[in-house]
Amino acid sequence: YMVTLTVADSSGFTDSQTMNVVPDAPPRAAFGRSCVELTCTFDGRASTDDFGVVAWRWDFGDGQSSTSPNPMHTYAAGGTYTVTLTVTDGSGSTNSQTQSVTVIRPIVLSAIGSVNRGTAFVDLSWSGAEGGNVDVFRNSSKLVTTPNDGAYRDTLGRANTRGNFTYRVCNARTSTCSPAVAVNF
Repeated sequence: YMVTLTVADSSGFTDSQTMNVVPDAPPRAAFGRSCVELTCTFDGRASTDDFGVVAWRWDFGDGQSSTSPNPMHTYAAGGTYTVTLTVTDGSGSTNSQTQSVTVIRPIVLSAIGSVNRGTAFVDLSWSGAEGGNVDVFRNSSKLVTTPNDGAYRDTLGRANTRGNFTYRVCNARTSTCSPAVAVNF
């Protein structure tokens, strides 16, 4: 903007001065994120300001924070968290953006196959599942919904003492699953 200041004294003499004034627009906070299981990488470098962003302040929604423009954060438990980024420009103006971030606790599965008196068994054990029940899958087909007590025995019988079987355990009625574990007889 062109701003002109004109002054006059009591004798009627005047003087003017004109200057170009550029107002300081507030910054605009913006961020992206990428999450794998409980760990998220945040990137606030998309935040903008006419004279540059000078500070970033993250609130990860779990009592933890960071001042890095692109921090990594690991949550202690699965769930949905409200993440807020506040950016500050050189004149002290601030702006914030908030997003919901959902992280998932990983399910860790182990499977041990055995044959006892001609009958094949697979003993599954897991940790990290959430909720009262889990779904157990064998070869991509749901085998059973069972209590989330960390253990299940799959009795394959006498006809299956040879072969390859793949298992997964999922939080009941969700797509949150362990990686597949193979058992070979």
